[in-house]
Amino acid sequence: MLFEKYIQGKEIQEEKKRLIQFLIDEYPQAEIKRQIEKPSLDRFKIVHFEITENCNLRCIHCYGDFPKSEKIVSLEEYESTLQKLSNIANISKLQITGGEASLVDNLEKYISIGKRYASEIQLFTNGTNLDQNKLKKLEKNGLDKIRITLFSSKPATHNKITQVESSWEDTVNTIKKAVNLNLLVMVETPIMEENKGEIQETKKFIEDIGAKASSRESTIITTGRAKEKSEKSPKTKRSQKRKELCKIPNKKVRIAKHYDNCLWGRVAIRPNLEYFSCVFMRDVSLGKITQKNPKEIEESLKEEWEKYKPDNLTECKNCEFRYLCKRCRPRAKGQNRKEEYCKYSTGEIPRVKATSSILGKAQGSMDRGDELYAKYYLILAKESFARVRSYIEYGTIERFKEFYKPPTNNVEEEIDELWEKLENIKKKYKSQTA
Repeated sequence: MLFEKYIQGKEIQEEKKRLIQFLIDEYPQAEIKRQIEKPSLDRFKIVHFEITENCNLRCIHCYGDFPKSEKIVSLEEYESTLQKLSNIANISKLQITGGEASLVDNLEKYISIGKRYASEIQLFTNGTNLDQNKLKKLEKNGLDKIRITLFSSKPATHNKITQVESSWEDTVNTIKKAVNLNLLVMVETPIMEENKGEIQETKKFIEDIGAKASSRESTIITTGRAKEKSEKSPKTKRSQKRKELCKIPNKKVRIAKHYDNCLWGRVAIRPNLEYFSCVFMRDVSLGKITQKNPKEIEESLKEEWEKYKPDNLTECKNCEFRYLCKRCRPRAKGQNRKEEYCKYSTGEIPRVKATSSILGKAQGSMDRGDELYAKYYLILAKESFARVRSYIEYGTIERFKEFYKPPTNNVEEEIDELWEKLENIKKKYKSQTA
């Protein structure tokens, strides 16, 4: 079968060389340059702006150990900072938070100003200090999404975590009011020892009152007060699935060759106007944003993003999935460590499930007539499947049945069928352009 010649690593490398030649000969030079060069910062995907460190709750896991001070970012400081960032790149999402941002007077003015500079405005809040009138003002001034944390559908559990007795009732009332005003409400439920057995019940409760429960199964990150929690965060489906590690190759692969995928395009700002590459990496200040010009800010951020690229990480740099994995530096607790739940050893896990997904990408590319990317995805699929074959031959595939979809022999046949289809498309393309 056509597939057999791709089993040996040398032949795979030869095919990669032919693909590179194909890029040089037949693909526009501008696209080749885009693939090779460092990506330019065309947008900030998230600007996380803490406008105060004051807070009316004392959550046991708080990443910022709030409240720390009653310092509030003035409207002038706030707009000046956003203007400086927008001179570097467009802002996709502006996340306004604290502390507890709703404790700041005239919060609607921060929303209104933010709307001039960002495509989407999100408010992160505990929901205990927002009445109907405040919510209406926020909505009127351009708030796109409100993100509220509810730790449990059970008042006792929620109040134990926030350490404030009335907090559950206040938060739930705010969620209901926001829903009634047709605001887009996303409710987060971080998982920890105190609520790990109540997550599904809480999500159902959230949906029942008309809000949207976040699909993310996020655990706490041990910064701030969470450092005092000695136990590890409970394992979630998301963390257990980290054995798969990879996602479908896309623009993130190109970014990951030069920068950390997650940090890229992010900046966090504290009320004292210090800035960071991540809100959870508070011990790595890049200085006062007011004391630097836009070019200096951009260069300092890129330097920080580049520091954590996978090729610079001791425990990640030899992993064949390093450009595809979305790792989290704060969870890894250090530049050279991998995440707590990453149990992957290089070369260990066959990517049958990933191979199937890559084939879907190849098919989609062919349907659009994009021969280059179709060929790219097929080469990835063949290389991936060659690794799987070695596991079959050694009789160890049984331990990997959770990744086994569709059956392996069907994947092999599908690869060959798609490759033949690609060759036919290429012949047709050449005849039409001759």
